[in-house]
Amino acid sequence: MKSTNPKSTGPGKFFVKVDKTVEVVRAWLFNFDVDGATLKFPEHTNLLKQAIGPVIRDGGSIKLLGLASTTGTAEHDKQLGDRRMKEVENFRIHFGNRFKVHESRFGGKQMALAFGDAHLKGGTRDNTESELWRAVVINAWNRGVPPPPPLPNDVPFANSTWANDVNKVMDVLSGSLGIIDTIADIFDIAGVAAVTGPGGLIVGAVGQILALPLIFATADALANTNGQIQGAADAIQDMADQFGGDDLDRIPLSKWPAVKVPTTHVPDNPRPNVSQEAWRAGQAIGLRNAVERVLKLEQNPKPVTLPDGKNIRINGRIWLRSISKAFKDNAGVEVVIKPANEDLKKRKMPPFPTF
Repeated sequence: MKSTNPKSTGPGKFFVKVDKTVEVVRAWLFNFDVDGATLKFPEHTNLLKQAIGPVIRDGGSIKLLGLASTTGTAEHDKQLGDRRMKEVENFRIHFGNRFKVHESRFGGKQMALAFGDAHLKGGTRDNTESELWRAVVINAWNRGVPPPPPLPNDVPFANSTWANDVNKVMDVLSGSLGIIDTIADIFDIAGVAAVTGPGGLIVGAVGQILALPLIFATADALANTNGQIQGAADAIQDMADQFGGDDLDRIPLSKWPAVKVPTTHVPDNPRPNVSQEAWRAGQAIGLRNAVERVLKLEQNPKPVTLPDGKNIRINGRIWLRSISKAFKDNAGVEVVIKPANEDLKKRKMPPFPTF
């Protein structure tokens, strides 16, 4: 039901943040009038023209989420969020017709209540007015496929004091508000992993784990190389096994355990010979390389475009879950040993263990 008498709240307001990792502009237009959906001039309209239009007009795309404060009924506030979102959609005439609106959702007051339930700054109780939630969230970039969601601990605010706590609210939202964090986006990867194979989309996300030497001058060098391959393969398998349980598919990423650093699989031999020592030294190097790659991905998630055009971010734990689901007990073989054997084959060397 559309109100005929919105209450004026003064000038429009906004936050803007450029996600430099994937070059997505994330904007939050807020302080719509109470029970009103009209974009405010010049604050909202200028922001759209100056920050969003140049990004999408030559063939980009946007995702939208319409929100509301909590003073109306759930149904009324859903409709209000929808109307605000459609106001932004209708403004697209100013940007031509080459871009796409890939996703539009109206959440009403759902997010405001979720933040309140999680005791986050900015969250409100029911029947409470707040300018922050009379809003439309916009994610925009200059590609024709949907822009990826922000990092789980990120929201599109430039000066928010509660952005660092956003993970807490995901337990309440359960991934239903995809513009912030979509659990479905995370688990789309597992299905893709099964068909990509070694060196493909998922396996290649961490980059090259091993840098094998160009020259294998001695038997000890060969033993060290074999140790590196084994150490990296064992480490990848051990870390993937940490995320092998299907229960992870039913809980938000914020509840996943941290990656535990494994140890080398060294046989109980108190007096190894020289070749065995070289092998063990190589195992330590391989393990370190594998762990560093996974932790680097965990700290700096990689944007990836799936075959269906969907964009997601892969962090270390998601990657480990994906290869565990795809390869099970062969994760180390698929991710480390098979690529290493391809490298050895190019050098006309026997496969692992190479001699």
